[in-house]
Amino acid sequence: QEAKVGPRLNRIKSKADPSWLYRWVKKPKDYLPKTRMPEFKFSEKDAMAVTAYLLASSEENYELPVRFESGDPDKGKKLFESVGCQGCHELDGKGELFGPDLSRIGNKVNGDWLVTWISSPHSYNAKSRMPDLRLNEEQASDIAAYLLQFGKTDLIPGIEAKLKDPEL
Repeated sequence: QEAKVGPRLNRIKSKADPSWLYRWVKKPKDYLPKTRMPEFKFSEKDAMAVTAYLLASSEENYELPVRFESGDPDKGKKLFESVGCQGCHELDGKGELFGPDLSRIGNKVNGDWLVTWISSPHSYNAKSRMPDLRLNEEQASDIAAYLLQFGKTDLIPGIEAKLKDPEL
């Protein structure tokens, strides 16, 4: 059996910012220069259509089980460095690249998804290789608060309306 290369996309709407997803589909190396995701050289319209399809195909009734209220980024940094996150993830040039580089994670994901993922990765993707670190919600929220400082949402004006265009 071949090893899985990319993540499951069946719940992408609950995870990724639509503007980020469009940019990723259009030119993935702009976000992660070392990604194995190929560049398909989509036109703007085709990249928007792929983005619209992925979001429309996302599980309709899936709700993230944990909400991100707030956290302490300083505590989160200490936890991130002590519970083994850097054994798999690179952040600002430190750590390993077994898992995704988190240096711009704030561009990509929302707080609710991040705290859910950190506290219980298998509730989002039962087949993930991400270990359950047995962190409570407060610890997961602290790590999420720390990581969300790395990057920020960069909204493409009018993208929501474009993605709802039935022609896509």
